[in-house]
Amino acid sequence: YPLPLHDALPILAKVDAGRAAYEQGAATLAAKKSEYQSGLAQYNAGLAEYEAGKAQLAEKTEAYEAGKAQLEAMKPAYDAGKATYDAGLEQYNAKLAEYEAGVKEYEAGLAEYEAGKAALAEKTEAYEAGKAQLASMRSQYNTGKLQYNAGNTKYEAELKQYETTLAEYETKLAQYNAAVEAGQLTGEQAEATKAQLDAAKKQLDESKATLDSTAAQLAEGKALIDTYEAGLAQLTEYETAAATLKAAEQKLAAAKKQIDAGKTQLDAAKAQLDAGAAQLAPYEEGLKQVQEYEAAQAKLAAAEKQLEAERKSTRLNTSHAKITSAVISLKK
Repeated sequence: YPLPLHDALPILAKVDAGRAAYEQGAATLAAKKSEYQSGLAQYNAGLAEYEAGKAQLAEKTEAYEAGKAQLEAMKPAYDAGKATYDAGLEQYNAKLAEYEAGVKEYEAGLAEYEAGKAALAEKTEAYEAGKAQLASMRSQYNTGKLQYNAGNTKYEAELKQYETTLAEYETKLAQYNAAVEAGQLTGEQAEATKAQLDAAKKQLDESKATLDSTAAQLAEGKALIDTYEAGLAQLTEYETAAATLKAAEQKLAAAKKQIDAGKTQLDAAKAQLDAGAAQLAPYEEGLKQVQEYEAAQAKLAAAEKQLEAERKSTRLNTSHAKITSAVISLKK
């Protein structure tokens, strides 16, 4: 029987609501299905990669177990060798630092030596000329010095005698002047005494002139002696510098020899260290391979857990349940 309109309208509204829920659920299902298929493809790809990795790891397991056992057997010898190597390396580095400091010191000394050698070379020509000149002057110098010493001794004695005589003259002159002022002398006595004093003064003046001439000659002789001795001092200074340079050269040669010996020792020590490192290398390479295997094993275990989690995902089933519920509602 036909329903009355006021009864049919609520039913039609429910139908429309059910249809809308159905269409929305169908769209959601389609989206979830696409997402599911994409996830499934990724899961299958990851699973294939996991299985391939698992197979590769399985191929290496036997070698891993054998290598691990071998490393455990080698470890005591390796530890002892490594301790010896580390101690040797520490000693080598200390010797290397000492060697480098010695090289630096040697290079500084060599630079100083070369500078001194260059400075001395600039003076060599003047030294040779001065040496020849002094050699030609030596006989004259020796004679001149003997004459100067004898003349100077005589001059000093004559000067002393002159000063004594001058003092006596001045005393007599003072006495004469006092006697004249006191009127103690007759005219004849005064003239005689004055004549004696004048003669003594004349003799003193002549002695003074002779002494001045002698002093001038002695000064010239002394200047020549000083010039010769100054040149001799310069020659001695040059020869001292040359001797110092020679000693520095010998010292540098000894230092160079020591440095070369140190370098030879360092090279030998380095060769021993390299040999020791070569002996340690197989163990360390094996340890590296074991660690790589274990890292790959851990990575594979993590991948397995991730795949298991993805496999157990229920997001698609939940969405499907919601859609089914919408369809049943629509049918109702």
